[in-house]
Amino acid sequence: SAHPDDKILPCVPFVPLLMTTTLPTFYVAHGGGPLPLIGDPQSVDFVKHFKTLPSMVTSVVKAILVVSAHWETDIPTVMTNEKTKLLYDYYGFPPESYKIQYPCPGAPDVARRTKELLEKAGIRVREESSRGLDHGVFVPLKLAYPDANIPTFQLSMLSSLDPVAHLRMGEALRPLRDEGVLIVTSGMSFHNMNSLMASMGGGSSKDASARSRAFDEYLTDACTNPAHLSPSGGDA
Repeated sequence: SAHPDDKILPCVPFVPLLMTTTLPTFYVAHGGGPLPLIGDPQSVDFVKHFKTLPSMVTSVVKAILVVSAHWETDIPTVMTNEKTKLLYDYYGFPPESYKIQYPCPGAPDVARRTKELLEKAGIRVREESSRGLDHGVFVPLKLAYPDANIPTFQLSMLSSLDPVAHLRMGEALRPLRDEGVLIVTSGMSFHNMNSLMASMGGGSSKDASARSRAFDEYLTDACTNPAHLSPSGGDA
């Protein structure tokens, strides 16, 4: 199984690797900005969870593809940087929050394989080589893979938030899971900042919690209920 001590060479050109075990995909909530990385007491559960992720992977991880809720574009855009940098896309946090480092290598060959798969499915794709990894990437990965030795890149979400278009993208990228690429999606199912700030300021969070639970129940049903399968037997 993958472990932070595994030596994964970042400079080897990407060649699709046939795996005997298909890698999982993860959906993670990455917490509030950089809080899980700076000792926030309310982020203890987040930290514990992130550190268990490698134990859930039973095959070697050759690269990590992250789709973060903090990068939206009109056309799917894939990050092709050879060297990564960080994008501190938050404000109002302590100074140490802007000194966090996660010097993982980029994965340009895997990124172009990603582009190839999307284009094969008839999906137009852009390349981006100057953007930094946002906190939806470096917060969970710094906890799960602290050695930062696994090549990592991002694919943007669509600003349209069109669920059908995103499902098509996911279906097109399915082969990556058999080629040693761990796909991580990072965000939150319910993200009402007004309610969050009100509760942090001493206001009532009961209404926000109830709406959050209701939405999560709806989302779970939509994704897992067999009644929502298409007549052909595939996902609708």
